[in-house]
Amino acid sequence: RGDSVRALAATAGGELIAVGGTWSADFPLANPVQTQGSPNGTSFAFKLNANGNGFVYSTYLGGTSCYNYPLAVATDSAGTAYIAGQANGALATTPGAYQTTYGGGYSDGYVVKLGPAGTLVYSTLLGGAGSDFANAITSDSAGNAYVAGETRSALFPNNPPGAQTTNAGAVDGFVAKLSPDGTAVPWLTFVGGSGIDVVTAIARDAASGNIYVAGSTTSSDLPTSSGVMQLAPNGP
Repeated sequence: RGDSVRALAATAGGELIAVGGTWSADFPLANPVQTQGSPNGTSFAFKLNANGNGFVYSTYLGGTSCYNYPLAVATDSAGTAYIAGQANGALATTPGAYQTTYGGGYSDGYVVKLGPAGTLVYSTLLGGAGSDFANAITSDSAGNAYVAGETRSALFPNNPPGAQTTNAGAVDGFVAKLSPDGTAVPWLTFVGGSGIDVVTAIARDAASGNIYVAGSTTSSDLPTSSGVMQLAPNGP
């Protein structure tokens, strides 16, 4: 049936990590952490060896009871995979993960971390009572993940600290840091004004630790800082 690759990441050794969604019951598997998908659509992840002629691993992800779809993948120097996406229900999470219960709305964001050989490090939801999407992800050398996306939720579970702790409009972007084991969110900030704000990309400067995010906004009151290239919107 339908299979679609959504995002790619290349390891330092030339291996290729791919994530996407599938409705196939016979998706090719190798060293899987999950052997069955959901009939409503399931995430998958695979790593090809550097020659492209064999799998290091290939697996379904997210459980068998809900539609779930990955939107981004990143890797680190060890070849670990950090996967972000959306889940429309009770995603299969790991014990002790930051969020194991579906928050509500149309979808929750989720993050899955796979070791270099495809072992499951953690799987966690990331969302509140509204609709949430994890659109982009990156990592650091300590194994922390940095996730960005969009949310209709007023708050996130456990109220993690951040520069902006509440949603300023109908839809805000968000940026969050996840601990290496997926059990904690040291900080999470909303990003946006009173309109619709969406974060679609993220990068991290390894030297400074600074996080860069990009996206779109309809907010006339999006917070900007003095001296930047453009302080106010030029259109709708």
